[in-house]
Amino acid sequence: MNRFLSSLGEICWKYPLNEKLLIASGYRAGHELCECLARDSGGWVNLQPETAVGLAHKVAGEHMAENNLTLLPGNSSFSVIEDVFHKLEEQGTLQYFTREGNYSGIIRAVASSILELRNAGLTGSSLVEDSFVSVKKGQDMAVLLLAYEHFLDEHNLIDVPGLFSLAIELLSHQRTGPEGNILYLLPSFLELYPLEQQLIELMAGEGLFLLEADRVYGLSRPGVAKPGPDAGQKFTPNTDVDRLPWLYQVNMSPPPVADGSLDCFHAYGINNEVREIFRMIQKERIPLDKVTIAYTKSDYIPALYTLAGAAGLGITMEEGIPVSFTAAGKVLNGLIEWIRNDFPTRDFRDLLLSGDVQLRHGGEISLSPSEAARILRISGIGWGRDRYSLLKSLANSLKEKAAVKVEEDNEGRQERLLRQGEQAFRLHEIMDGILSYLPVPDVEGKVSFRELTSSLAAVVAELTRVRGEMDAAALKAVTEDLIAMGKISSFELDMDETLDRVENLLAGYGVGSCGPKPGHIHLAGYNHLIWSDRPYTFVVGLDANSFPGGGRQDPVLLDVERAKINSQLPLGTEKPGENQYEMALALASRRGRVTLSFSSFDVVENRLYCPYPSGVARTQA
Repeated sequence: MNRFLSSLGEICWKYPLNEKLLIASGYRAGHELCECLARDSGGWVNLQPETAVGLAHKVAGEHMAENNLTLLPGNSSFSVIEDVFHKLEEQGTLQYFTREGNYSGIIRAVASSILELRNAGLTGSSLVEDSFVSVKKGQDMAVLLLAYEHFLDEHNLIDVPGLFSLAIELLSHQRTGPEGNILYLLPSFLELYPLEQQLIELMAGEGLFLLEADRVYGLSRPGVAKPGPDAGQKFTPNTDVDRLPWLYQVNMSPPPVADGSLDCFHAYGINNEVREIFRMIQKERIPLDKVTIAYTKSDYIPALYTLAGAAGLGITMEEGIPVSFTAAGKVLNGLIEWIRNDFPTRDFRDLLLSGDVQLRHGGEISLSPSEAARILRISGIGWGRDRYSLLKSLANSLKEKAAVKVEEDNEGRQERLLRQGEQAFRLHEIMDGILSYLPVPDVEGKVSFRELTSSLAAVVAELTRVRGEMDAAALKAVTEDLIAMGKISSFELDMDETLDRVENLLAGYGVGSCGPKPGHIHLAGYNHLIWSDRPYTFVVGLDANSFPGGGRQDPVLLDVERAKINSQLPLGTEKPGENQYEMALALASRRGRVTLSFSSFDVVENRLYCPYPSGVARTQA
């Protein structure tokens, strides 16, 4: 049992009758840790996982219902800020964030920065403009914040930072203090926004307990003083895995045990790296539900998912599979490319032959994708939205040819032409229906964002072939998100810019996420490892190109500005150090057997990769 789990167990044993709330990064992570404790220590009572958002709901939920306030769902905050941005831009209010051409990346960065500022407790009226390198930039940020706050008030909406602020305000006006019989258990390593920290401290009072994790020697979280040296020779490890806390202080680590519990390897490409792990699991007959595979980047998820299916291995995914890997995601991607390239038949044929499409008319499947692709190939359309009317002409032409009598029809010519004519007519009706959904740009080449997203949602729902639970979940998520994106957006954009916005949706989330299950390997990001205690851990993607990542500054809120605005705002240049610390913390929590690996060659870019030097190389010391 690692230190984090034993800390939780000690409090559960010492205060069995008190209600205990475990503050976790998410409910699933909290439940997983509670299950680990029950399995390792024999059980617990009066313990339940909770999140900062959940705590805020407990405090402010009744007030929200009484005042008809609605919590802004998911990524809708980004859509609201974008809508506000366009309105201010049209009014000529913005001085710094003026633009020419497609500006989608900057708008999204502005939206992200605004939410960061709100999570730090800042408002449009409290933001100091002189904190920015440009006063005009500070003025624009303040104006955007005020306009966003006004939009929320006007529409009776509240975002997550607003929910925290409301809960803190309500708690501050309470006459009674925190409930003394409730214990709030906060992991010492859990990173919280300033508003989250303030809320938890207000609710917990003296009932706040910190849960300590295994110490990491020679490394600290950025912004925290590095701990002093610790001689590992005083500690006698049972396995080589027990030496992992000294990963960044190898010269003072305990002597190696050489028991084979810690191993590393490299492979020629990601697929071979994953295959080697599955070979090891099958060769050594390791029970699947004893295995966690942690990755440093999401590129590994499709490879792990596909190769596990091919090997007949059950698998669960903490983050799910990227929606772009599902039928609905592929159909949406295909439609975006088709529209962006001016509706070429080549792009639509590729989509038809992908296996992710089924063609319906009148609610029934009326034409197979391969038949439709053949008709498009002989249609002579080429590209252009208006030219798809040629399908009707083709249908009539084929029927006219079939009506011409010939002396011999040994090859069934007439029947073939009649069949093709009927297929062309059906395809014309289908394509006419699809194109009628999609808005036509105005004389300036602009379309309504709301109209396009709702249209794409309808077309994706019509075309997507659902082959299982994953595809069904993806279709539901994609269509709902498309509608939600446009619901609160009133602006118009160039078609290409609008399509870029929609394309960003596919990079935002995964589907099919779930916690560990019996008989299944579990996949998770490396920063989730500390919440689990499976005895076999594989960490993939430890090449220097993937980990610890770059230290790029935010394009809107520079590090020098963040330091002036609020000392608790994270700095972009500290991100690699943060990643290193989280990896060290995760590895220090491991018990059992650990295998580290990386891909030493990129088969796509034809280039060699080196290992992350502070990780793989140090384990061999």
